[in-house]
Amino acid sequence: MGSIVSKRKGGRDYFYWVRSARVEGKPRIVEQVYLGTADALRQARERQEPARTRRRAAGPLVLWRQAERLGLRELIDAQVATGGLAHSVGTYLQLIACNRAHAPCAKLRLREWYEKTALQSALAIRAGDLDHRRVWDAMDQVPEAALEEIEQQLCRRLAEAGELSEEELLVFDPTNLYTFIASDNGRNEIARRGHNKQRRHDLRQVGLALLTTRRFQLPLLHHTYAGDRPDAPTTRELAGRLRRRFEAVLERSSRVTLVYDRGSHSDELLSLFEPGEFHFVCGLQANRYRSRLELPERELGELPELSGYKSKRSEVTIAGRRYTLLCVRSESFAARQARGFRQTLAKAERQLEEIVRVLDGGRGRRTKRQLEQIVADILKPRHLRRVLAAKVAGSEERPTLTRELDQAALAHLEERVFGRSLLLTDRSDWSDAEIVCAYHALNRNERAIRRAKDPDYLAARPIYHWTDHKIRVHLFCCVLSLLLTHTIWKRAAEAGIDASPERLLEALAELDQIELIYPAAGGGRGRPRVRRHLGEPSQLQLDLLAALDLDPGQVGTTPANT
Repeated sequence: MGSIVSKRKGGRDYFYWVRSARVEGKPRIVEQVYLGTADALRQARERQEPARTRRRAAGPLVLWRQAERLGLRELIDAQVATGGLAHSVGTYLQLIACNRAHAPCAKLRLREWYEKTALQSALAIRAGDLDHRRVWDAMDQVPEAALEEIEQQLCRRLAEAGELSEEELLVFDPTNLYTFIASDNGRNEIARRGHNKQRRHDLRQVGLALLTTRRFQLPLLHHTYAGDRPDAPTTRELAGRLRRRFEAVLERSSRVTLVYDRGSHSDELLSLFEPGEFHFVCGLQANRYRSRLELPERELGELPELSGYKSKRSEVTIAGRRYTLLCVRSESFAARQARGFRQTLAKAERQLEEIVRVLDGGRGRRTKRQLEQIVADILKPRHLRRVLAAKVAGSEERPTLTRELDQAALAHLEERVFGRSLLLTDRSDWSDAEIVCAYHALNRNERAIRRAKDPDYLAARPIYHWTDHKIRVHLFCCVLSLLLTHTIWKRAAEAGIDASPERLLEALAELDQIELIYPAAGGGRGRPRVRRHLGEPSQLQLDLLAALDLDPGQVGTTPANT
């Protein structure tokens, strides 16, 4: 049997494989093979071909460590007691949030996703603990009231960490998400049919309202509500929760300004807050102050800071309080509206022309009442009745139709209506350009909402859960995932990385960890040796890890004790 021995020569150790035997009754080395120095032996071991390799997704590990920095798991566990589960409720919900940002899937397939990620080797969570029934149990253990308190504490933590600006502008906007809940499912209360923004009017939907920061759209509040509930009453119901968020933000910021759309506005909402409790910029319905909207072009002044914009400032009194009212005209918006309206007008004229042609040919079998309904449907699009007059006459059995286009009314629309909007604010200290820019923050919030609906990442909809409670917890996890995404985006932007949140999530999705599995040392039956490294990361991926203060060794390379 052979053995390895060392010989010291010139102050260095050299290793040999030797085989001994008895020669004339005495032990002698009968065979010797030089192996090299200690460094040479180590290098030879590293060059050994692995028995097999395995590729795992490393992006979820980055997301998990970012969630740990934010303290998501800790905050959830502080508000939710865990019972009968292998791990805490916060652990389960944080895993769901990481999954939504990486490769969203049904809770039924969460275990399968976990087994393909680097989380399995980094966390002390057995794959069997992620059975979908255990995940559902964890979701069921979250009280609805705890969701609000978790978000409130999370908002405070973001403020303390300096994630909010000195004078924070918050954007509030509601949307809706369609579901596949059966129409006859009576165990669900919040999924109802209503006007769906994705045009899925045939499906039951759930409302989701988001309050986000201006620059990086960090979600500070979310509210899940019935799908047929109008926006304005919903916003009024949230007055108490909005006040709590403002208080948390004001602990670090000097002032808070809320921006919301005209659909969420009501005079009653303003009366729910004391003057100066918060500032606001909102849109108003065009018919609220039509005379101040349809001003002659000469009364509008140019905005040097915003090319293509004009405005006219005035004051209004609502519920005994004075506010600034701004009429704004955008040349590009006016051109888009005019182009779209002319297409709608041309379509209506073609439809009316076809009806007249059929009636003149004596082939129409519609009654006068039926024809009136058809014409009413044709003229239903906004502004059509102002420029296109259609009159149904004749008898009930043989109706006639005449139509006339009012060119003067069309010119009035293009000159004094299209491209204009009314903005209401209490920020009288702001310039017209500052008010307009603040209101445009709604566009960024809408992009965040579209990001939450992205089927490749976050995937808040379609919703497959069918109980109210699981829908609320599901959307809560989606909002946490949106927060993870946008805090990563913020860190990347601060490090000089010019990339969208979608591109950053794509980079994380493509980040792989390679596992090299070697036989046990000495060729025995012990535990196989495993070495891990990143699989040829791109420069963007390396820059992103640096921006998040993550050493690639923490994500891919095997720790020293393996």
